[in-house]
Amino acid sequence: MPGPAPDDARVGGRYHYRTTAEEVLNYELGAPTGGLEGKVILISGGNSGLGKEAARVFAKRGAKVVITARNITEGQEIAAQLSSEAQAAGSSGSAIAMKLKLDCLNGVREFVKEYEATGLPIHYLINNAGIMNLPQREVTKDGFEKQFGVNHVGPFLLTNLLLPIVVKSAPARIVVVSSIAHVRGPVVFDDIHFEKSYEGWTAYGQSKTANILFAMELNRQLKGTGVEAFSLHPGAILTGLQRYMPEQEQRELFFEEGQPKFWFKDIYEGTATHAYAVTAKELEGQGGAYLEDAGVTEGRHEQAKDAEAAKRLWKVTNELIKEDFQWEGKFGKEA
Repeated sequence: MPGPAPDDARVGGRYHYRTTAEEVLNYELGAPTGGLEGKVILISGGNSGLGKEAARVFAKRGAKVVITARNITEGQEIAAQLSSEAQAAGSSGSAIAMKLKLDCLNGVREFVKEYEATGLPIHYLINNAGIMNLPQREVTKDGFEKQFGVNHVGPFLLTNLLLPIVVKSAPARIVVVSSIAHVRGPVVFDDIHFEKSYEGWTAYGQSKTANILFAMELNRQLKGTGVEAFSLHPGAILTGLQRYMPEQEQRELFFEEGQPKFWFKDIYEGTATHAYAVTAKELEGQGGAYLEDAGVTEGRHEQAKDAEAAKRLWKVTNELIKEDFQWEGKFGKEA
């Protein structure tokens, strides 16, 4: 049975802007401890920021959390800390770290081979890692505009290569962390790598729109498999994501009198929607939805609601990585 709703829930909803991940889990799992025993949760970028906090609360609830990191030494240190904290809380949960570089297709493929060798299932795959607002245009090792490559193309390949494991682990969920900043830019299909003109926020917006469209089309193709996909906006949180931005721009956009502006969330509030996406029973049958403040929202620009744009992006991304991922009817479980 669900536990008590957090205090000050917004009118018309159980949760609100300041709800924390712990509060979501207390309600959705029906108790202040446990609830995720036997579950394996894979979180990209789980060594810092939102990914680290999400990994912490899930491990504390009994899950085995696999975090990815570019620097495996750092990742292993964080995983040890998370495991120790879970154990201290009386939990059977734990964390391990694996190396993953999303800016390199070969690096993604190497990670998947290593993951397959572990024999672990994946009940929840959270595509959390990303970069934001690079001031100058950069490209990945494979020639993709870097924000599009790291935030969309890498997770697209990762998810599709891991999908047989996820489907075998069903019921399961796939979560793609997007942003309200998707409104800054739709997918520019005729200049997807911004070779004609580049602006950091516009490129970031494109990559976050791509996250939403990817989750929509992935969910459509997985109908009847027991796997559902969601995208989410975690809120505005000051993490390492801002590291590429000039200090002056950060001060102007994010701070007032030396303090974060009132609309920023802290790290505990910023992971509430991660927790909701993983555990909320009311999301069953709502795959493809875009989530915010631990609830379903329609706060998307028009392209980010366009099923045809989602199909087009899927096709374009397949072409970019020279793959032909198509899952409709492939798993033999369609309704």
